[in-house]
Amino acid sequence: MENTLEFQQVVQQMDAYGHAGTPFFFVWDFEGKKPLLFPLFAIDPTQIQFTFPGMSKPLPQLTPLEYLEWELEPMGKEEYHKRFLAAHKEMLAGNSQLLSLTFPTRIHTNASLLELFQITQAPYKLWIKDTCTVFSPEAFVRINQETISTFPMKGTRTQAEYKQRSLLLDDPRENAEHATIVDVLRTDLARIADEVELVKYRYVDQVNTAKGQLLQTSSVIQGQIKDSLKRSYGTILSQIFPPGSVSGSPKDKSIHIIRRIEGQPRGYYTGIMGYFDGLQMDSAVLIRFVEQTPDGYFFRSGAGITMRSEWLAEYQEMLAKCQLPLAREHRHLMQGALV
Repeated sequence: MENTLEFQQVVQQMDAYGHAGTPFFFVWDFEGKKPLLFPLFAIDPTQIQFTFPGMSKPLPQLTPLEYLEWELEPMGKEEYHKRFLAAHKEMLAGNSQLLSLTFPTRIHTNASLLELFQITQAPYKLWIKDTCTVFSPEAFVRINQETISTFPMKGTRTQAEYKQRSLLLDDPRENAEHATIVDVLRTDLARIADEVELVKYRYVDQVNTAKGQLLQTSSVIQGQIKDSLKRSYGTILSQIFPPGSVSGSPKDKSIHIIRRIEGQPRGYYTGIMGYFDGLQMDSAVLIRFVEQTPDGYFFRSGAGITMRSEWLAEYQEMLAKCQLPLAREHRHLMQGALV
């Protein structure tokens, strides 16, 4: 895209927009190789569209789908098990306490990326032409005047597995994983903020998908932005990027391990996007991600690996996330769909 700039250029320009009060929208890929930045007035809706909580933005209407094909062709269990063991070996060596291990699942569907963008519902949505569609439930950071808040999300299970939310909250493996990532995010926030505190710990959200409900646990961490960084949104985000919830602990070592075991760049998957309206900024982690490649469509997903993890449960969690959170008025499309 024409607006692809060097990462440091984007950081500096976001700082300038913040100090000038200029509204903007940005997308950062996980590797920081192809960041996008647009002043709001310059966005071409035929190339990129997004929605954030509270936004009311008319979207062009497409010809409605009569039905939706949705067939998954996942990585084989044996291959996943081999990658899982490689991650587990790193943990036994003391190189990581938590690894967010992710892989692509091939999708066979009759829907375009833009159609998927329009029929799904999520707090944060993104469509980039011929590139990806995202319907993410996970906020990254919100900045309201001098207060910065982050919302680590770790721990996903189907409601069928956990009919009572307390069972998810009491799960020792899920609790350990979440506690680890909260520590990572709290440390990250302390680089850019004072008075960092854990405001709310492990509450459960429900995500509705075409095949049922997913339960996810999140926390809220908050601080006061350091005086030297106020309104420098690019610098603030660069100090805590990439998100701890999709990398691991310790972050730098875990990212190095992830790149080797996953064997391919993530691109925009598990990067972030953000929206500054001139007064405050909101941002999201790019998960629940469908990408377009020369080989077809793939749904990128994963799970956090800890010493307590069982490989088959993590494999099943990865696949459980490969479902569409269809808007209520479009849920009939999955009737008779291939799943």
